Amino acid sequence: MTAMTNWLVTATAPAGFSIDNDCLLKNQSSNASLRFSKHPLEDSVEEHIKDGKLPMELSMTWGDRVSFSLGADWAIKKIKLLDVVTADHEKAEDPIAEMNAEVMLDIGELLQIIPALIDAMGGEAAN
Repeated sequence: MTAMTNWLVTATAPAGFSIDNDCLLKNQSSNASLRFSKHPLEDSVEEHIKDGKLPMELSMTWGDRVSFSLGADWAIKKIKLLDVVTADHEKAEDPIAEMNAEVMLDIGELLQIIPALIDAMGGEAAN
């Protein structure tokens, strides 16, 4: 939550990422929540954060290739490959082969997003 809060307050995403227009803010003490959907966040969230609401979910895009929602628990949800990734993908006639190809595209992108998110958080903790 600390990193997402910083990104929202400074309106600065980590290198390679951009902040999109969906966010869930929640007050930890009162459980009050506020969801922004398809709404510019730059002008809206700072006051709510000052009032004690913290980001529980934030929509982001990585490398203009993949949009996703990042949870406070670092769960990556609502993954969507953007047109730049899928433009050259030729659909297979066999539905199972097509599903396998789509899964491989997803995995290939996730294998790049996860290390980039770890780096955005300052790297892995030393043992």
